[in-house]
Amino acid sequence: MKCRAYFKDKPLSEIDVEGLSKFREKSTWYPSKVDPALETFLNALQDKVLAIKERGHNFSNLSAEEREAFKNLKGYRDIVIKGADKGSAVVVWGLEDYCKEANRQLADVLVYENVSEEGNPLAKISEIVRNKLENLKGKGVISEKNFNYLRGKNNKLGRFYLLPKIHKRGWLMSQVVQLYLTVGHRRRVCRN
Repeated sequence: MKCRAYFKDKPLSEIDVEGLSKFREKSTWYPSKVDPALETFLNALQDKVLAIKERGHNFSNLSAEEREAFKNLKGYRDIVIKGADKGSAVVVWGLEDYCKEANRQLADVLVYENVSEEGNPLAKISEIVRNKLENLKGKGVISEKNFNYLRGKNNKLGRFYLLPKIHKRGWLMSQVVQLYLTVGHRRRVCRN
């Protein structure tokens, strides 16, 4: 809000938009002088936000009995509790059925490839991506900041899980591969 207030009356011609890039780490710069009313509002907002308890125990829409039942359900190790693909429904699966369905879908060799621990492709893929980015940096297509942003840090393999599609006939299970912090998650934004 401080930045928006600072730049609101500046003509676009005074702002160096060419030097700005979507593909770099977020800036930490804030204007030193702001409208006192805005400063007061932001301080009050910060106080309200900081008053929220970290664990989210501020209020509940569940009765004490429902909270106890939910806590009890979370303790079971032989079930999987997931939100449905659409809507606000919650589905409870037997762990054995969930694993059986996950293994059935992962067995599709047209979609997935079995990778052993020794053959983990993460290092190789990271090296290929780094080389391509260095090539782009060398040609002047991307800057050093762009390179560091797109390369990422602490890359991981995707995480596979299932979501129930209860709105479909026969209760299909859609597979999801979570790609956040994977080797290419920032580069996919670049292609769009």
